[in-house]
Parts: sequence; structure tokens; C-alpha cells
Amino acid sequence: MADIATSDAFHTRLRHVLQRYQLVARYCLGKRDFTQATAYLAKICSILDNLDQAVWAQVLALGQPVLELQTATPTEADGEVSTQIPLSDLDLALVTDLNLNGLLAGAVPTSATAPAAMTKRRPPLDRAVAELRGISYWNLGDGYQRAGNLVLAETAYSQSSDWFYRGRHTASNLMALERLADVVELLGKQQLAGNLRRRQDKIRRQLTEGDK
Repeated sequence: MADIATSDAFHTRLRHVLQRYQLVARYCLGKRDFTQATAYLAKICSILDNLDQAVWAQVLALGQPVLELQTATPTEADGEVSTQIPLSDLDLALVTDLNLNGLLAGAVPTSATAPAAMTKRRPPLDRAVAELRGISYWNLGDGYQRAGNLVLAETAYSQSSDWFYRGRHTASNLMALERLADVVELLGKQQLAGNLRRRQDKIRRQLTEGDK
């Protein structure tokens, strides 16, 4: 019983840490502290990249969304975002001083291409994992885009699209491809942007034909 209680506490704490990281990242974005914001968002991706399947199963079994997708379009007025996020000094200390090595002790690192072993018919857990990792990289790309770092935004959005695709989350993948196309267009990669938009059109046509 003690082992079960300890395990439950670990997974609850892990979810809490991920959620507080995202909240603090939003707080930093509101203050235009893009360096801190992207650092927290990158930590989220790093944590998720280093969880094994057993940990995933427990974290997702607790229910309720772990992370939220940041869908507001990045603009030059990002600094006007409300900074009145309810963060206590204790919350900030928790996030700042958290010992990630201790938190992740025993977790088996996985590579960014771990889903290669997923079957064509994705099990529910694999789809849920892919969705959460897609969200984490989307939010990181969003942070980099707001910071004006389009090169890293391109990389993060590309990862996000890959994860959504692997998990067959088509609507989310379309959004990631749209952001990715916008970013590469701003980088002057017109041909790549065109290819990405054609890919979106192809996916939409397939969805339309599937509904007939």
C-alpha cells in the first residue's frame, strides 16, 4: 500500500509540476520575459521526452488535461497579455527550485522518435501520449515565435506536427502545419511554405471525402 501511495503522489506531483511550468511560462510571456518563458516550455518538452510508458499510463490515468494548447495568435502586443496570473511566492519557489533529476529518478529516457514502434492502429495510450507531446512542442513553438526566434519556432512546430500526425490528431496537426507554414514563410522559405499549405489542402480534401 505504501508503494502505491508513493507512486500516486509521484504522478500527481509530476502533473502539478507540468501545469505550474505552463502557468509560469504564461506569466513570463505576459511580462515579455521570453527567455524565461521558452526555458520553462522547453523544460516541459524535456520532461515528457524522458518518461517511460509506465509513467505515461499513470499520469494520463489521473484524468483532466495535463497541458493546454496556447491558441492565441502571436502578435507584437504580446507584452500586453495579463500578468495577473495567480502565482504565489510558494508556487514560484516550487518551479524555480524543483529538482528534476530527483523527480524523474527511475524514468527511462526515450528518444524523440520513440513512436516509430506504434502500430498503424494506435492504442489509446499511444494516441494520448502523442497528443500531449504535440501540445508541448506547439506551446514551445508559440513561445519561440512570440520571442521572434523563428528558426527554433520552425523546429518546434515541425515536432508538434509530427506528434499530432503520429497520434492521428488531424485537426491539431492542421493547426500545427498552419503555424509552421506561417513561420517558414517569414523565414523566406516560400517553396516550403507552399508545400506545407498544399499538404494542409490534401488533408482537408481527404477529410471531406471521408465524410461523404
